[in-house]
Amino acid sequence: MHKLPYINYTPYNPYIPAYYIIPQQQPLYYPANFEHRVMYPPVDPTIFMKSAHQSQDLLNDAQKLSNQLSNSTSFSKEIIEAAQQSKTEKVKQMINTLALKNHSDIYYNPNGITITLKPKEQHNNCCTVTLSMKWQNI
Repeated sequence: MHKLPYINYTPYNPYIPAYYIIPQQQPLYYPANFEHRVMYPPVDPTIFMKSAHQSQDLLNDAQKLSNQLSNSTSFSKEIIEAAQQSKTEKVKQMINTLALKNHSDIYYNPNGITITLKPKEQHNNCCTVTLSMKWQNI
């Protein structure tokens, strides 16, 4: 490692290259009774509580969906076959037959499926519930 010579020049001398100028650091001294406090904004839990309430509906839909997939071999098999054949509309149609109360985004790949449940209202982006399930070990 190349060390530059320490030359105590003032930083205002235009004839000294900038990389030779070493800033003078002063130690920070705090009074003995000084406390480091971080100021946080006031807390209002109403939005958080509304999100939690809305997420209960999403979790009910997720439970309905997972119950159907875990209890019906024919339903699960049809979804896997449709996804493997890239029949996205058929997969969406099958999931919509479960009469879910909320909107679902579906993504699948050769390993499994990911279903993200969102509230039906487009302006309400308070919460999401994502189910990721695999159907193949790769």
